[in-house]
Amino acid sequence: MKHLRAALPLALVAGLISVTAAGAASSASSGGGPAIAHVAGGDVTTPLYPAIVNVRLVRAQSLLQQAAKYEDLGDYPNAVIALTAARSNMTKAWTGAQYVIQTAPPPPPPAGRPTVVRKAKAKKAGVHRTRPVARKARVRSVRVVRARVSGGAIPGASPYADQYTTAAAVLSLQHAVATTAMGMIDNASEPLLTAVSKNLFAALNARDAAVAYIHSLPVPPPPADRPTRARASGGAIVGTWDTTMRAVIPDLDDEMQQIDGVQATIKLSPGRARILGLAELQDLKTERAINTYWPPPPPAG
Repeated sequence: MKHLRAALPLALVAGLISVTAAGAASSASSGGGPAIAHVAGGDVTTPLYPAIVNVRLVRAQSLLQQAAKYEDLGDYPNAVIALTAARSNMTKAWTGAQYVIQTAPPPPPPAGRPTVVRKAKAKKAGVHRTRPVARKARVRSVRVVRARVSGGAIPGASPYADQYTTAAAVLSLQHAVATTAMGMIDNASEPLLTAVSKNLFAALNARDAAVAYIHSLPVPPPPADRPTRARASGGAIVGTWDTTMRAVIPDLDDEMQQIDGVQATIKLSPGRARILGLAELQDLKTERAINTYWPPPPPAG
């Protein structure tokens, strides 16, 4: 419970967060969340996140690691400082994600439907013909097909993650903040216990706010000639809020498992047990909301 363990090495200011494109990275054990950042130009399957979000995510993850280290060393004042700064960066990461969502470009045209650009022959300025023209200039239809890379994006498009993947990164960070707090709660004494509790419920409340905000967004209509389908990118399903939000469910289940495990294996004070009990109740309500807003697909067959 004491040690915060990262699944991947943390980069400094590179620009990437290693969560799945759908949203929920594999959850870490108690005391830690998923390692978030990696160096640009590294693993090609990891999305490149917009700096407005990624910088905050990288800093928050580093601060979470510092907070757990300070707790292990008994340096509670610095642990409080690190937790407070991590909470601030988590909040700013979601603010950045909302900006990315609000300014996202419209989706590309459906695959297989070429873009037709009509071009007309233009007359050169100041040049006049001295002889009759045998035939009129005709308007030509030039078929311009924007090719796609198999399993990738349109050539020339932004290499940065879309709004769905970017929001998923922040949702994963909120999970990391919550699980880090849960992993610190058994040894934390005042004033660290207060800071741990603040971080835990700040993360849960921020996620609930994100769920409500994303649910309030208008649903884009599917293409007229085909149903909406998620695209595969680096092995992760992306491209709709449904797939992004359904991927939060495993994080919620992981948090509830962590709470049950801590309560079953560690003798907690009544105050600490009450904090975890309230957190578990909130997780249950969040999972119910996600299942209501984005219900799971019916079983195959």
